Amino acid sequence: MKEFKKKKKLKSILYSRVSIVLLLILFFFIARSTYEVWGKQSESQGKKNQAQTELEKLKARQEELSGEISRLKTPEGIEEEIREKFKMAKENENMAIIVDTEEKKPAPVEKVGFFEGLVNSVKQFLP
Repeated sequence: MKEFKKKKKLKSILYSRVSIVLLLILFFFIARSTYEVWGKQSESQGKKNQAQTELEKLKARQEELSGEISRLKTPEGIEEEIREKFKMAKENENMAIIVDTEEKKPAPVEKVGFFEGLVNSVKQFLP
């Protein structure tokens, strides 16, 4: 009989309103923490993807620069770069610079009086 009373007392404590409220509060905190961790995980996944794309861009840039460096290690590459940057020529070499002298002038605007412009705009609307 004592065992029955102990079980009944334990059951009444577990199923009491206070214990159910405490369990609901505990469940609420656990659920909220889980949601926050999920949000941080998705945010970090986005940052990881962004960092990977940035890394790929940097690797491509590194390959481009190493190719440029290897080109500049050759005498032809050095000469080409000097000619391009400083517009220089070798001794006994002539250089011609072609300059476009023809200036592009805007088309002259025909001056139209107020009433003539008004008549023209009305004619445009009419069939």
